[in-house]
Amino acid sequence: MVDASRSVLNRYIPDIYIHTDIYKGEDSGKSPGYALSLLAESTTTAIYCAEAVSSPGIAPEDVALAASRALLSEIRGGGCVDQKHQCLVMLYMVMGSEDVGRCRIGKLSARSIQFLRDVRDVFGTTFKITPADSNDPDSEELLLSCYGTGFVNSNRSVA
Repeated sequence: MVDASRSVLNRYIPDIYIHTDIYKGEDSGKSPGYALSLLAESTTTAIYCAEAVSSPGIAPEDVALAASRALLSEIRGGGCVDQKHQCLVMLYMVMGSEDVGRCRIGKLSARSIQFLRDVRDVFGTTFKITPADSNDPDSEELLLSCYGTGFVNSNRSVA
């Protein structure tokens, strides 16, 4: 799996560190499959992740290739948040202080679009969505901004 992943990623950057963690039998919870999770950190400290999980009849090398290509797709999408974590960041923006929260993200996933609808229905909060770079019409990066609700946990004891 490591060699297959390197075959894709080494074309773009030569110093890649892939750590393996192998468990078998009782240590793995008798798991019949395998998976690969990849993380990449940009020079601006944005973290992108991608993962692939095995299915019956799928070779480990194919799982590694799928995870590597998914990671490259996330990096190409740009922004500061990968598609799997867009909803989490938007939730933090909505629940945050009563101030404007902003985040630069790549193309919105279908899950994130539905999440924006749910936020509007539950919290009454809408997001302002603008292109992150108005000078580049080909860019899919977006700038999301909203006012936080100032949510406070009333059950938390004051110390």
